[in-house]
Amino acid sequence: MPGRINTITHYRVIQETRYLLKYTTHTVREICGILNFESVIYFSRFFKTYSGISPSDFRKAKETILFPA
Repeated sequence: MPGRINTITHYRVIQETRYLLKYTTHTVREICGILNFESVIYFSRFFKTYSGISPSDFRKAKETILFPA
């Protein structure tokens, strides 16, 4: 059961991160603090591990889709 709880927790953190990146102007550093990560580097690695893309690239991709050049 502990593995399942970790999976659910990780999923929730990723969903919250995606929301904050899409709908706020908080920096990645600010989002890291909001979600109680002590290290921006660890936070970025965590997000990339579970999303396949860095937080900065995720935000850029969202902006490209909403506002194509």
